[in-house]
Amino acid sequence: MEDEEFTVSDWQREVKEGDTRLDYLTWVEDCKEAESNG
Repeated sequence: MEDEEFTVSDWQREVKEGDTRLDYLTWVEDCKEAESNG
């Protein structure tokens, strides 16, 4: 799943709301996987 609307600033705001760095790392891996899948 690829969501180009989601930015680091969006993630930083969500972290303040209770998300974790692990969620961000998972998102980064998802982005890399989406790019490699073309």
